[in-house]
Amino acid sequence: MAKYTFISKDNPLNFNNINNRIFIPKDLNLKYPNLVKINIEKLDKILSIDPYFYIRPQQNISNLYNYHRAFEYLKTGNEINAPILLLFEEDNKINAGFLDGRHRYSVMRDLGMKQIKLAMNNDTLAIAKKYGLLT
Repeated sequence: MAKYTFISKDNPLNFNNINNRIFIPKDLNLKYPNLVKINIEKLDKILSIDPYFYIRPQQNISNLYNYHRAFEYLKTGNEINAPILLLFEEDNKINAGFLDGRHRYSVMRDLGMKQIKLAMNNDTLAIAKKYGLLT
């Protein structure tokens, strides 16, 4: 994955362009009604605890078919289903995972985005606020 140093405002990979195209699909609006911007650096520290599902930044992604599909889709300029984040607390520790969208999230992170709109339920939103993950 190439690092992009400048992407024009009209380019589908422009960060604002990407965030403006993220939406919650109608069939998920009731379960995950909150579309909020999350600080990627803070969230990534939490996600990296799980070695089985976490996609490391700039890892060897040649075999990650869904990662490449997500990247190609972002380049189209089409609307983007919001990745769905779940947060929960256990033994006074926060845990995180994606119900859907970890490859989209990873591509946006690897493009250098600092904040991403994610969908979440009310319980996850409360935990995100508690741990200062919102931007």
